[in-house]
Amino acid sequence: MKLYTIYANDTEGNWNLLIDSITVQDTIIPVLSTLIESADPLELGETETIQIDATDLSGISYVLIDLDGVNYTMAFIGGNTWEYNSWTPITSGLKLYTIYANDTNGNWNSFNNDITIVDSNAPSLSNLFE
Repeated sequence: MKLYTIYANDTEGNWNLLIDSITVQDTIIPVLSTLIESADPLELGETETIQIDATDLSGISYVLIDLDGVNYTMAFIGGNTWEYNSWTPITSGLKLYTIYANDTNGNWNSFNNDITIVDSNAPSLSNLFE
């Protein structure tokens, strides 16, 4: 809410004023752009780093990433960029994820994407003949 005052005077030098307020409501969602994945496809057992830019005129409060149904907080690393660098999938296949951004006025936006996890390592064999 912002207060404002209007002053007026007539030709006789009489003054009056009006004090009122206006509320500006932010309904614009944050913008998510410039997604960077460290690898896609990603080799099973390797760690993925995901970065995204989140911008909003009011500012960004936080950015989350949903991996396998669990929300993790992405770290602000400068400029408009947020990063998550601690995901090491334990199974191969197509993995879906969602990134959520929240601005300082409570508006949300989300971005869906996927990463293919591959297992190209042959199984190891040991102790076949004892």
